[in-house]
Amino acid sequence: MRCVLVLQALAVAGACGGGAADATKPPLNQPLAFVSGAGASDTIDAANRVQLTIQARDNSGAPLSNEIVLLRVTLAPPSSLPRSILTGTLADIFVTTDAQGLASTQLQLGEVAGTWYVVAHDNRGAIDSVAFTVRPGAPARAKLATRDTALFVGGRYTLTGTPMDRHFNPVTATLTYSADSAPAVASVTSAGAVTGLAFGRSRFLVSVSGTVLDTARVTVVPPGRIAAEGDEGLSIIDMDGSNYRVLVPGNPQYRFPSWSPDGTAVAYNSDPRTGVLYRVDLQGGITKLSSPAAMPSETWPRYSADGRYIYFSGGYYPDSIDTYRMNADGTGPRVRVTPPRPGSTRFWKGSPSPDGTLLAYSEAGFGLRVVSLLDGSDRVIPVPGEAEAPRFSPAGDWIAYANDYPHSIELIRIDGTGHRVLTPPSIWADDWGHDWSPDGQWVVFSRSGGLSIVRVSDGLILPLPFSHSLYAASWHQ
Repeated sequence: MRCVLVLQALAVAGACGGGAADATKPPLNQPLAFVSGAGASDTIDAANRVQLTIQARDNSGAPLSNEIVLLRVTLAPPSSLPRSILTGTLADIFVTTDAQGLASTQLQLGEVAGTWYVVAHDNRGAIDSVAFTVRPGAPARAKLATRDTALFVGGRYTLTGTPMDRHFNPVTATLTYSADSAPAVASVTSAGAVTGLAFGRSRFLVSVSGTVLDTARVTVVPPGRIAAEGDEGLSIIDMDGSNYRVLVPGNPQYRFPSWSPDGTAVAYNSDPRTGVLYRVDLQGGITKLSSPAAMPSETWPRYSADGRYIYFSGGYYPDSIDTYRMNADGTGPRVRVTPPRPGSTRFWKGSPSPDGTLLAYSEAGFGLRVVSLLDGSDRVIPVPGEAEAPRFSPAGDWIAYANDYPHSIELIRIDGTGHRVLTPPSIWADDWGHDWSPDGQWVVFSRSGGLSIVRVSDGLILPLPFSHSLYAASWHQ
């Protein structure tokens, strides 16, 4: 509990000193009254203690000794009702009056700024109260409305916040803002107006009178919209974090969405163990694609570039799976497009090339293979480590895949040359789904804490600040 006001009993009842005092004796018709210590005011954590003295009188106005009095700190202003002291209680202490009917305690002002009350209450139901003011300290931090966000190039937003002391009490002061890194990525005015200028990551300083209290960040991102799985369900959201919508509520996990090429729908699967394929339109209308005669598990849907087909992994999850093709509306036969499997293994998580002539797929989550969709010829593309979820680039010349060990996103040309590791060892990239940007310049991938994008040309990695619960992204223009 944060300390606000602390009461401490004195060894000698009625002792003097410390804090503001009011020597006026209570009127004869007031059986319980504070006679000193009211009205103290100081900043948070002040070392000075305030002495409170309370006096009890009997019905004749004579001092009442040996009266037990409860002194209680409360959040709410006291009222004439005794029950009011029972709400918002923060601290209390019992004191006993001496021969003069006096009892004292000390009050230590604490961390929370504002007006607080100490209410005295005895067994007769008599009540009195005094108020104290705790003032906030110097600005030490800032509470920002937007600490980290994303923008498109040319996009704008305004940084706003509240200066606070070290115990988070609001302070009357003016926040100012300035660039701290990458000013070519985003500009900021002293009043906090931010404009996205170029792809990258920028940081701003948040200050009061030249003293830096905090920092804010922005990622300037390329255009597009993603479909991804998250805590709330299968959702779509623009790359700058705007226009978020949940299309399929609930979180059965691992839906692995795939945008239709025209951007009007998203294909996905249910739980992979008993996977069923679905399509959801942008109004949330769901169509079941798997037929009554579907395989025990149908998962990992991927549209062909022309939108005619959906390629998917089908079979007995997790150890007897092939890759199939079906019409995008779910009608027609399921056509196996991967070669015959050598026993129980997985030929799965396939991705068709943009021209529809090849399919890249993973062999049991380890090897990378490419099969011709024209003549069925199949070949292995040697890669270091393991290869999961291969994805053809929009131009069809590169394949991006997840290397399960050491958990990186890697590239290789379709002829097996040019191998590159896109993500550094410091980033744990997983195989829950990655995808190319429509222009082939970026790859979005899942990592601890959400989604990031990596630029193919130079390996620049940018986090998507809005995506802390999202994974398995599919990117559409």
